[in-house]
Amino acid sequence: MSKDGLDIGDRMKRYEAVSAWVLPRRIPVILRLDGRAFHTITRKRFGRAWSMEFVDQMIETAKTVMADIQGCEVCYCQSDEISFLLTDYKKISTDAWFGYDARKMISISASLASAVFSRLHGKNICFDSRVFSLPQDEVVNYFIWRQIDATRNAIQMAGRESYSHKELTNKSCKVIQEMLFQKGINFDKLPVVRKRGFCIVGDQLDLNIPIFTKDRSYLDKFVYIRED
Repeated sequence: MSKDGLDIGDRMKRYEAVSAWVLPRRIPVILRLDGRAFHTITRKRFGRAWSMEFVDQMIETAKTVMADIQGCEVCYCQSDEISFLLTDYKKISTDAWFGYDARKMISISASLASAVFSRLHGKNICFDSRVFSLPQDEVVNYFIWRQIDATRNAIQMAGRESYSHKELTNKSCKVIQEMLFQKGINFDKLPVVRKRGFCIVGDQLDLNIPIFTKDRSYLDKFVYIRED
């Protein structure tokens, strides 16, 4: 400490500390990545059509980020977003990724995803990131919410492939499915990955995930963990 008070370095660290926050330990954490302006980006490359090439790029991005996240055994991806489930209570000695320092979790996950996807896509692409804690009983409900959104997005995208914006204006998902059926397209028979997204479980890719409301155990086992 200088004679005038705090050392300049200590003073600057106090300014930095104002924006610092750490998530509580031993509680499930959700980290979600979202692509920035992906609707515009993907439309320029793929048009209005659904693309497995885009899905493959999201798979590789999700795998790479997940491999870096300590305490993550499952993630769910739909459209341009990826949700990772983190736990730090598998064992008594289990540690948290970056000690659940939210600033580091957000900045590193977003920058890594952006770098990977940009390399695959051949153009600079950005992801944003958010992180938050959830009670154990709400974790599966969170993924149900995101899967419902995935199905709604998938129906609307399928509709845009066959109908104009004007024809789809103010049309519910149920009505859009009926309109698709009139063109010989049965939405229910489309690939599961297109309708509901995909999961990475451990190091395994699952393109045939269940409807989470009908099979909560698919995710529950990653939430309710018995300590060794």
